[in-house]
Amino acid sequence: MGDAALDTVLAPADRAVGVTTFPSYFLAYDGTRLLAGYTKAGQGAPGSVAVLDPVARDGATYVSAPSNYTAAGITNTFFINGSGLDTLADGFGVYALVTSAKPYSAVKVVNFPAQVGASGFSAVADNGIAVFGYALSGTYVNVAHAVSSAKLAEAVSSRTPVVLTSEPEVAVGSDFNAAAAFGGGVAVARGSYGAKGFGVTDVSRFSLTPGLTGSQPVSVGTREPVLTSADACTTVDLLSSLGSDLLVVLKDSNGRRIVRIRQAP
Repeated sequence: MGDAALDTVLAPADRAVGVTTFPSYFLAYDGTRLLAGYTKAGQGAPGSVAVLDPVARDGATYVSAPSNYTAAGITNTFFINGSGLDTLADGFGVYALVTSAKPYSAVKVVNFPAQVGASGFSAVADNGIAVFGYALSGTYVNVAHAVSSAKLAEAVSSRTPVVLTSEPEVAVGSDFNAAAAFGGGVAVARGSYGAKGFGVTDVSRFSLTPGLTGSQPVSVGTREPVLTSADACTTVDLLSSLGSDLLVVLKDSNGRRIVRIRQAP
């Protein structure tokens, strides 16, 4: 294998010279397959996602996915935060790509409010609770809500989307520019935009607890800082997960490094 690429994320039609593409900077996993995506300049930010089975080594499957900004995976399902998927074009929300059989099927599983500025962040905790968000219209400040795995499963089977604003909000208390699963919760990089771009003040975790029954909403815990910024010289480049741990990519004058954070026993 070495440095050989498994496949290209770009659909064949977008590989021509002169086509400008913008990577969506996510790599999701459904237990078997990998998902990555990109967008292009144009009305509605047209784009696609590529699904690849690295074991079967079949050719990648490309699916239209405008405004795909983030994605997360569970067994045999990818959740894509965007404005459409495959032949579905129902506005901003979360779309599920069900991969248990080919051809893959697309279902809209979460509805956002009518007025949304842009797609948002996505993460699925170890206990199956998902956190999905969007950017507010006008200010583009990010918000997020938590949805139980039972409600998402019902939305997939019934094809009736969950109304995101009816689910518990994650009280971040500021804007944020990254989110990732952290054990039975979610971590976000909080901060705001300034003259030097987005300044991260801290990385904080919110615990997510399932309701007593599948129909009850989840409980979102209070904010717990797990990494704080002493000054503006160090920035957070990436949040990701490794099992139940959180990976934080930091960048400063000495370069980039990865910090692995574990929950206290």
